[in-house]
Amino acid sequence: MRYIHPLSTATEQPADVLGAKAYGLIELRRLGLPVPAGFVVGTEVCRAFLRDGHFPDGFRSELAVELAGLEAATHRRLGDTRKPLTVSVRSGAAVSMPGMMDTVLNLGLTAEATRGLAAETGNPRFALATRLRFLSSFASTVAGAVGMNSGADRAIHQDVAAGHALFHHAIRAAEHVISQHAGQQVLHSPFRQLELAIAAVCSSWDTPRARTFRAIHDLPPDRGTAVTVQAMVYGHRDDHSGTGVAFSRNPNTGDPVPFGDVLFGGQGDDVVSGRSPTLPLHELAAREPAVWSRLVAALARVEAHFRDSCCLEFTIEAGEFWILQVHRGKWPPVPLSVPRWTSPTKDSSNSGRRCCGSLRTSFGTPASREWLSTAWKISSPEDWAPARASRSAA
Repeated sequence: MRYIHPLSTATEQPADVLGAKAYGLIELRRLGLPVPAGFVVGTEVCRAFLRDGHFPDGFRSELAVELAGLEAATHRRLGDTRKPLTVSVRSGAAVSMPGMMDTVLNLGLTAEATRGLAAETGNPRFALATRLRFLSSFASTVAGAVGMNSGADRAIHQDVAAGHALFHHAIRAAEHVISQHAGQQVLHSPFRQLELAIAAVCSSWDTPRARTFRAIHDLPPDRGTAVTVQAMVYGHRDDHSGTGVAFSRNPNTGDPVPFGDVLFGGQGDDVVSGRSPTLPLHELAAREPAVWSRLVAALARVEAHFRDSCCLEFTIEAGEFWILQVHRGKWPPVPLSVPRWTSPTKDSSNSGRRCCGSLRTSFGTPASREWLSTAWKISSPEDWAPARASRSAA
């Protein structure tokens, strides 16, 4: 049995195996859109881990093979001192459960790899901030440490003139927590970090918040989550980097114009957590016009492909545009008095699902983020079936 699947156009497994996140990313790759290289650990691994308390036989060797493939594809190596590879480790259930499970970003930055990243980019502050982001999220997710992110935030957002002392202090605190929980050696073993992060994401399927979410939404409790592992792209790298969320249509009016948020100099968790204020998406057009053009083209292509309003989560690294996730629109019920809209690309039977004119949304508020996570969740793997069926028939 194969446990791990590449994020490749040749991968044909269903969303029940790949999870909605990876399934959508593979669809984007088929459209020729920029998706970071990676692989996905299938949902069976999570079920086995939760059932048996350990990964299934053969998983570790398969993980090593897939990681070697990712290193070859990116021309980088996990933990390397010259061209270090870092990865994101994200949950991805067959039915989207936004914010309910764990994520680890920037994994693989040992102390030695951090020095390599600083030398490669010529930016020691960026390298230290990236290592601190990793250690604080790893300590919170794997070691269960509380309050690590607050200290990391203070260091990351301090004035540039303050130097690096606060970074080193926060890094030592996170390293101490991780050493106590997982042993000193894990700080120097990026492969072991990856194993522990995958285990933590699998375990987060069974947390109280995840169980409560499934109960509220009447979702089955035994499917487990897939785990998507991808090469990192850094939204906090420089002034030409950032992250954001883009809708193919304005959810307030239904107008076919890009709508959303962008955060320059930050990563996706900064947006989701609400730690950093965002800007309206159209600010991207003036600041990074080439990226804006690629985003607008991607939104149009994705909407035409799925024949539905869509949402993209994206990151920009040094002017390069990358897509990290796609959602299809599934809007909550609205009063009959609210005007709805249709599009020539959609049949009239779908028009009742579209967005409503009375909603006034600002992504920077907790209430709106909660609404968005509900409005844009993928309700079932079958939601993706029409697009795949039309592609197969073409």
